Amino acid sequence: MNSQEKFDPFTLEVIQNSLQAASEEMFAVLRKVAMSSVIYENLDFGVAVTDGEGRLASQGSGLPGFIGMLDSGVKAVLGKFGRKQIESGDIFVSNDPYSGGVSHLNDVVLLLPVFVDGEIVAWMVNKAHWSDVGGMTPGSLSTETVEIYQEGLQLPDVKLFGGGQINQAVVDIIVSNCRLPQYTLGDMWAGIAALRVGERRTLELVRRYGREALIEAIERYLDYGEAAARRALSELPRGRYEAQDWTENSQQTRVVVEITEDSFIVDLRGNPPQDAGPFNCPWACTWSAAQMVFNAVTDPDSVSNEGTFRPLKLLCDEGSIFHCKRPAPVAIYFEPLLQAMDLIWKALAPHVPERLPAGQMNSVSGIILTGVNPDTGQFQVMIEPNVGGWGARHDRDGQNGQMSGASGETYNCPVEVREARHGVTIEGYGFHSLSGGEGRYRGGKGIFADYRIRSKEAWLTGYHTRGRYPPWGMHGGREGSLNFTRVYRHDGRVEDYTRATNVRVERGDLVRVFTANGGGYGDPRKRPREQLFDDIKKEYVTLEQAESYYGLRQRTAAENVTEPA
Repeated sequence: MNSQEKFDPFTLEVIQNSLQAASEEMFAVLRKVAMSSVIYENLDFGVAVTDGEGRLASQGSGLPGFIGMLDSGVKAVLGKFGRKQIESGDIFVSNDPYSGGVSHLNDVVLLLPVFVDGEIVAWMVNKAHWSDVGGMTPGSLSTETVEIYQEGLQLPDVKLFGGGQINQAVVDIIVSNCRLPQYTLGDMWAGIAALRVGERRTLELVRRYGREALIEAIERYLDYGEAAARRALSELPRGRYEAQDWTENSQQTRVVVEITEDSFIVDLRGNPPQDAGPFNCPWACTWSAAQMVFNAVTDPDSVSNEGTFRPLKLLCDEGSIFHCKRPAPVAIYFEPLLQAMDLIWKALAPHVPERLPAGQMNSVSGIILTGVNPDTGQFQVMIEPNVGGWGARHDRDGQNGQMSGASGETYNCPVEVREARHGVTIEGYGFHSLSGGEGRYRGGKGIFADYRIRSKEAWLTGYHTRGRYPPWGMHGGREGSLNFTRVYRHDGRVEDYTRATNVRVERGDLVRVFTANGGGYGDPRKRPREQLFDDIKKEYVTLEQAESYYGLRQRTAAENVTEPA
């Protein structure tokens, strides 16, 4: 009797959907239990279920870039320990960018094998951003590191629990290397709680349907993911597509994307050698960037598992910014990851405009403010990614104030939480009036965020891509604006940064983050006047910009635009 006769399709689908529900429940538990606002508010984490071999079976919400890395963590643990050294009750921890962690040291992976009758049938995995893991700067994110040893504690696929017993030595090492041990331990236990919920739900499925049914359901689900992806791939225009761009230090980057009958090939060979600083991407991160674009142009509303990405192939030169080698620093890996994603996007967008918009802000545009909270007297680390503008599409304006492309189901932290937890005052937050992104369809608006320093002294770290080269427009649409941070000193001085590490700021100083407008689509002068009048009313476009880029006389605007309510 073959498997199709042994297991009816309804049972298999119930199991598949139950695994997805388990992933979502793990996500909810980690969010509710975590100590750090970057996890419970920003949702800077991801969860997944893999099969016993480490193949992605289901996932929760959160960072899509993380999801694409979690299967690598399982495979690294299996490769290091082998099945004979892994037992029920084990939990592994890793943040090694060159094996199971695969991003940067702040992103800590926890992995739990699920055993049935002595066999590993699945793995529960999560990956979350811990606010500090040591290193040369508070928050463990510096733009000035030159080797990974400066970036913090490395946990190279080690056992946090063995046979159900915690390895206190590993915990002691973690605590001794972190500036915020209470938050670190809280986030660690939140991740463990999420793993155990996933394990419990998986074992419930086994008790109800049997081990073989679980294994078969996963196998069939992976095949379904592949079939859905290949069906969507067949609808894309076949051909060879190229794009070029620039890094922030003016090195040219390139990509060739080839779509064939059965493959989606991303060729990133020939790109700059790995950066002397931390703007490097391990191979698995670049693979995740390719996965995200592949999913966006094929079938984003369908399943996303290991089978989905079987048609995808990635080519990179080892030792390049998109496939760096140890001991290259990788603290700001997410910026070259976004560059890789945007390059692939740029190559394809003109050929599938109904699926991909023009260039977006394309940066996490994160800032870190560290210092003593004047309200509590405790040292704190505020980590805040920022929202910005997405590019216009062929039939509509770009999205305003959204997270960057790799951020997925993540959010900006509420103003009230930032003020209460981190001892700053948010004096302003809204869409800025900088030009950029004009078009028949307008690029989405970037934001400004004002942080008034209340501590006697604090330290600013920040990083932006698209600080020199703005988001690209399409079919005559104008480029977007730039990402940068501006510091207004209390003595009147003004300083602009696209990269900053531990810049000292004092009580009364104002830190203002600007994020980019997305690129526009089509000739700005063809934008319908009623839409332009509405833009002016909403203060998305100034009268001067309407005249300069859209060809609208200010007198005409004044006759048709009333003051906003």
